Amino acid sequence: MAAAARSEFAASERPAMPGGPYTPSHPTSRKIGYVVTGLTIALLSTFANALVSDNLAAVAGEYGLYSAEASWLLVGYTGMSASASLFVIKGRQQFGIARIMTVLLVCYALAALLEIVFPSFATALLARCTNGTVTSTGVAMGVYYVLEALPPAKRPASIPIILGCAQISAPLARLVPVDLITSNGNHAVGLIDLAIPLIELTLIIAWPLPPTPTSKVFEPLDALMLGLLLPGLVLLVAVLTLGRIHWWSDTPWIGWLLVFAVPLLALGAIVEFSRTRPALYVGWMSQADILRFAAVAFFERIAVAEQGYGAVGLLSAAGLDNDQFHGLFVVVILAMIAGIGVVVVTLGQKMIAIQIIGAMLLIGAAGWIDSFSNGLTRGRDLVFTQAMIGFGTTLFVGPALLYGILRVMQSGPRYLLSLVMVFSFTQNVGSLTGSALLSSYQYEQARMHARVIDDSLSADRPEVAGRIAALAPSHSATSTLGANALASSAAGQANILGFLDTFRLVTVISLVGAIVVAGAALRAAITRRSKERHAG
Repeated sequence: MAAAARSEFAASERPAMPGGPYTPSHPTSRKIGYVVTGLTIALLSTFANALVSDNLAAVAGEYGLYSAEASWLLVGYTGMSASASLFVIKGRQQFGIARIMTVLLVCYALAALLEIVFPSFATALLARCTNGTVTSTGVAMGVYYVLEALPPAKRPASIPIILGCAQISAPLARLVPVDLITSNGNHAVGLIDLAIPLIELTLIIAWPLPPTPTSKVFEPLDALMLGLLLPGLVLLVAVLTLGRIHWWSDTPWIGWLLVFAVPLLALGAIVEFSRTRPALYVGWMSQADILRFAAVAFFERIAVAEQGYGAVGLLSAAGLDNDQFHGLFVVVILAMIAGIGVVVVTLGQKMIAIQIIGAMLLIGAAGWIDSFSNGLTRGRDLVFTQAMIGFGTTLFVGPALLYGILRVMQSGPRYLLSLVMVFSFTQNVGSLTGSALLSSYQYEQARMHARVIDDSLSADRPEVAGRIAALAPSHSATSTLGANALASSAAGQANILGFLDTFRLVTVISLVGAIVVAGAALRAAITRRSKERHAG
């Protein structure tokens, strides 16, 4: 296939990165088909998991499980999504991206079919694992489809467009009614899981990409690397997902998961560092600018968790459910689309740092404004700030990956897998870390506020006694029930105060990220001017 492909395409049409298809000119009708296919694949790649994670409690109930037990669904998806690039990227280089994507989608469809025919938690977990395996390749496939439709000068825009679309699936999933998802024992989840790969396969067959130049890249030591890093990453994901649910210090087996994860990851890194031709270039990944890139991307995912955990958690504490957030997340989707548009219009190497700093400042400002919320806050009160976060999310994610790709192009294409693993780790594990950090911080702050409030609720104080008396008539006129009602109200207030503290933490994290990027950009500018001065 590779030899035939080289005879059919010009040298200028070769892909810039290994594993990608050739880029010949196409008629307008095919370009339209490519754009529709790319956007659809990107949007659907993360949609099914977003449905499950946004409605985990309801999904768990249909399986007869507690939410903590059903959280293994999130572990399966995120663990495979974070680690799939370890073997998928080399597979794309050796067999072609279209062939790899087709195989993965067929596996996903078969797993979804099992989920429908034999509905159970086990088959649902299998579907989530296969979905996670498809995600990274689906996003890459979407990038290549849009790239084929753009003129050469505009092709970098395919990255923020597709990555932005992948972010939209989370708020889009919140528009689906909960009852529809969980009806008939989560039957709809299985149908959606089956529909997604079938739709994507249909589009890929209808609008096939040009062939990919291939070469033999797999080596025997890749199996050892995969056998160490894949389970290590999955165990780390399990710790971050389940630690906050079962609580870190109360569940010994959470610690044992970490005990096994750390040496597996360390051994995998040692194996790669020792190889002549490694899949992951550990030395390159540990360079200061790559670590800085990873840290900022990590900070961003933690800060963005303000929306999925913080804002939704605050509204849920006030008694609202997912079906009451529809209007809010419609605005968030529109803001995300606007963010994609701004990135595309202002796209340029010199603008990357400005876009990232602007995104972090927007998210930080939103967290600060939300920190002035209260128990009467409703979705309409958070529209502006959550739109800021949505806008900031898509303003950040595309330029962040573009920065990494520019570093790869400067260093050489052999570092592509290393870059993808760094970015995938920050996005998947960073998202889990954000939820874990914010939820744990909120819990501890709520406990602290509860102690302060409880100390002030002495029945000997006249104002407290009056409040109990006011509550008592609505509770069979008993002072005991009145006191219980006051205690319940105090606990709710402490919970809300915990969320407000969490919003302030988001502000601090965002500002730190913005300062790191600004410092790096200033240092680079000074170095560049110094070199120009000496050259002159």
